[in-house]
Amino acid sequence: MTTSGDSFSFVHPTAMTGFEMGAPVYRKGRPDYPQQTQAWLTDSVGIHGNSTVVDLGSGTGKFLPQLLALTRQVHAVEPSPAMLGQLRQQFPQISAHQASAAALPFADQSIDAVICAQSFHWFANTQSLTDIARVLKPNGKLGLIWNSRDDSVDWVSRMVQLINTYENDTPRHQSGAWKKVLENSCFSLKDQAIFHHEHQGSIQDVIINRALSTSFIAQLDQNQQNHFVDELKILLFPDVKLDNTEAIIHMPYRTHAYTFEKMTQD
Repeated sequence: MTTSGDSFSFVHPTAMTGFEMGAPVYRKGRPDYPQQTQAWLTDSVGIHGNSTVVDLGSGTGKFLPQLLALTRQVHAVEPSPAMLGQLRQQFPQISAHQASAAALPFADQSIDAVICAQSFHWFANTQSLTDIARVLKPNGKLGLIWNSRDDSVDWVSRMVQLINTYENDTPRHQSGAWKKVLENSCFSLKDQAIFHHEHQGSIQDVIINRALSTSFIAQLDQNQQNHFVDELKILLFPDVKLDNTEAIIHMPYRTHAYTFEKMTQD
């Protein structure tokens, strides 16, 4: 494992604090990715058995199984020590690096694809995009993917609205602000897709732990988190009864996937 002493210098303070505090519930509460993800990785991003891939902002490693199903040449990059600790327990075989997106520990033009699963909005800045371009081979791919709760469902919409009241200025992919850094850059949008799926599990994991793993919720103190869960119970009743934490529930999700290609200069 490679460690960068400056790995937190480019990280938003909400991510730095929230994910350090929320790492234990992150893996439990976050959904996996839909079956269509494999086809996106192979057909759009172009990952195959000989590809060298970086999982950037890897977190606890939720996306790693998708990549390891296609290639064994996978590097995980994550600035949070707590998140990286969770990842290393689950995937001891992975080459894991504590580093930021603006200081990637790889040689120039050595990587076929960089994947940012649930992460790019945290480091959507010129410094990071420049270093991603540096390590990618000519015509290398940048794949961005996010799971989002499907707020077209009424009770999910109420949950999302409550969570949003806590966000303040936290970067979130829903805002679309991350797209600005890609404008007039050396990356060209090649493809985009939306997949629909469900996260099935206990109410404790699918709703409560998922909400508590949100960066700006995770950084609240225990009393504030308890108050948030109480608000959630009132808001979702009677559609969802949070007191029955072991009951199985299906949370609808939309997965947004984007493929960008590094353009070569003539």
